[in-house]
Amino acid sequence: MQIAHILNLGSHNKAKGNPLEAELSRRRFWACHLINCHSSESMFAINPPDKIAALPLPWCDSHFDCGKSEDQPVYLDSDSTNGGIYSELIKGMTIWSSVNTLIKSSTLSQENRQAAIYEHDTAVKKWWRGVPDSFRLTPTAPTNLATFDRVDLMKIVMINTIYLQSLCALHSSIVPLFSWGPSNLTSEMAQHFSAQVAYHNACLLSELLGMYLEYSTDMAGISSYIGFAAYCSFAIQVPFIKCLNPTVKERAKRNTAINLRVIRGLSEYWRFMTLVERYASYLTKTHLQNDLNLEDEPKGLDPGKLTGFRMNASRARASILSLNTILWKDDGYTVEGDEVADIGPCDSNESPEQQFPSEVLSYGSFAEQNQGQPSLNHYNPLYNSWAPNIPGVSDISGQETSDLFQPLLISSEMFASEDLTFFEDPPLMNPTFHTQNLNLDDTSFDLGAPFLTRT
Repeated sequence: MQIAHILNLGSHNKAKGNPLEAELSRRRFWACHLINCHSSESMFAINPPDKIAALPLPWCDSHFDCGKSEDQPVYLDSDSTNGGIYSELIKGMTIWSSVNTLIKSSTLSQENRQAAIYEHDTAVKKWWRGVPDSFRLTPTAPTNLATFDRVDLMKIVMINTIYLQSLCALHSSIVPLFSWGPSNLTSEMAQHFSAQVAYHNACLLSELLGMYLEYSTDMAGISSYIGFAAYCSFAIQVPFIKCLNPTVKERAKRNTAINLRVIRGLSEYWRFMTLVERYASYLTKTHLQNDLNLEDEPKGLDPGKLTGFRMNASRARASILSLNTILWKDDGYTVEGDEVADIGPCDSNESPEQQFPSEVLSYGSFAEQNQGQPSLNHYNPLYNSWAPNIPGVSDISGQETSDLFQPLLISSEMFASEDLTFFEDPPLMNPTFHTQNLNLDDTSFDLGAPFLTRT
C-alpha cells in the first residue's frame, strides 16, 4: 500500500483538481498490482487487502480518451463492470494470483483444500459472467478478430486466457497425471471431477489459441503468461496423444501442436519460453515411454489412472502450475545461468509448498560438486528407471533417477524423431517454422548437465 500513498491514492484523501491526473495515478498503481500478480511470489494472501479492494479500477478507454468519467466507480469486488479492458485484466489477474497462492498452500487439510478449490472455481466463473460479451472469444461462436484494434486484441486474448488457465491450473493441481504431484491432496471423486474440468478447459484454451493463429502469426505483443498457459494446457493434454479413443487422440495431437506453435513463436521474444519448449519435450517423451493406455478423456477413465502416474517431480509440477516459479530465488528473479537446474522427482511426502521450492541450483555450483566425474554432455536421458504405478511395475518414486527436466535436450532433434511424427504441422501451422531457426545452443543457457542428484 506504500505505492498507493506515494501516488496520493489514500481512501481518506479524495483526489482534487484534474480527475485525469487522479486516473493516471490509479493506473500506475494498478500497473504495479498487475506486475505483482504475474510474480510467483505474491505479497498478498489468499485475498488482496481490503484497502486495495476499496480502490476504484481504471476507467473504460472511451472515458479515459475524453479525460473524465461520470460513471460510478467499479471495484475489485464489484458485480458490475464499467466495460474497460484494464478493469477486467485487473480482476482476472487478481483471481489468478489467488489461485496461484492456493495451489502452493501447504496448510490446508484434504477437505479444506477441496472446499477452497470449489470456492475459487466459483469466483473465477462469477468474474467471467460479468465480463462484457464483446471481450469473449469462444471457438464455438467465432468473433471477427479483425474488428479489434491490435493492442486491444492482445489484451482480450489475455483476458480469455486468464479465465481458462485459472480453471486449468486450479483443477489440474490435484490430478497427478496432469501436474506430476502427490495423489493424496484430495479424494478420488474430487480428482475425477477436477480432471474433466481441467481437460475441458485445456482443450478450449488450445482452440482459443488456434483461433488467434488463424487470424495472425504475430507474437510480438503476446504476454509470456499466454505461453505459460499454453504449456499448462499442453501438459494436461499430452497424456492423451496415444489414447485408444481415436477422437480424443486426434484432438490431443491437434491441440498440442497448436500449443507448441505458440510456445515456439513466443520463444523468439521470451527466453523463458525456450526453456518451456524444452520442458514440453520431456513431458512428451516421458508419456510416450510410460503409456497408461488411456481409453478416453477423463470422464470416461477409471479414476485410478489419474493417480497411477507416479512421477512425483517438484520442479515439473512448479513449471506446469505456477507462472515464473522456476525462475524465482529468495532475493528475486535469477540471473542468467541460475535458471532451473533441478526439476526431478521428489519425496512423495513433501507438502505442496515444498514442491514449489524458492531456491534453484546454478550450473556452477553443480559443476563444483561433481568435479572429476565423467562428462555427462553425451548422456542420453531416457529415463529408463522411471515408470508409472501400474501392475507389474514397482513404485520407484524414491529411487535415484535421472533429472528428467534438465533443459538440455534440443527440441528440434526430439520433435524430428519418428516417435513424435504426430507433432507434424497441421494445415494451420507454418511449415517453414522450426526450432532449428532458434538459438538453442545449450551452452548459451548454462543450465547444467542432464543428470543431477540431490543429497
